[in-house]
Amino acid sequence: MTESQFSTILKDFKSLESSMVNRIVLREDYIEIQFTTSSVVYKYQRNVDTFDNNLQKVIDSKESVGKFLNNSIKQEELTLIDKIVP
Repeated sequence: MTESQFSTILKDFKSLESSMVNRIVLREDYIEIQFTTSSVVYKYQRNVDTFDNNLQKVIDSKESVGKFLNNSIKQEELTLIDKIVP
């Protein structure tokens, strides 16, 4: 795949202090999450406009990123659209 086939990266969180989440990539059209327990990357659609700002606040305040993501998924603020298996 070429670079042009992916939507633009808005933010890339690689060094998270999380026991559950290894990496989060915020793209224009979706987000990618890689959990620490697997090499699979999960693609999610945002269902709320405030998700990116809320995630940044959680990271800045050193709150639990895993808990935030779990709550976002349970409250249907994120919808799984694909899994990328390496």
